Amino acid sequence: MSSVLIVVGLALVVLAGAVHVLIFLLESVLWRSRSTWRQFGIASAADAEIARPWALNQGFYNLFLAVGAIAGGIGGIVAGVDPVAGLSAWGWVGGFCALCMLAAAIVLLVASRRRLLRGALIQGAVPLLAVALLGVGLAV
Repeated sequence: MSSVLIVVGLALVVLAGAVHVLIFLLESVLWRSRSTWRQFGIASAADAEIARPWALNQGFYNLFLAVGAIAGGIGGIVAGVDPVAGLSAWGWVGGFCALCMLAAAIVLLVASRRRLLRGALIQGAVPLLAVALLGVGLAV
């Protein structure tokens, strides 16, 4: 049972990575689209242009975290679950990336619960499930 929980947790880590690739696309590739910057609460094209360097940088942070999560999740699934150690080194990398995603979502909630709740849920719900399943899978 614990092996199944770990594999499902790692699959969710991969899914969380895919969500962060989409966030990268919004922040770094599609930023100049009105519908994109409005999703981030930017009111005007002038404000979006001012925020563009920040969004570009933030998008690449999300991409790098996504690459770690996807590689770690897939690598962990391929390497399999060790009956003694639990996760492979790849799995630990994926789990760490999921923890970082969850921590970033918590920062959003602390910064402004009402205004940033949607973003925190998008960014943190899947990593939360992944971390929970990995934790339970390793504990049993």
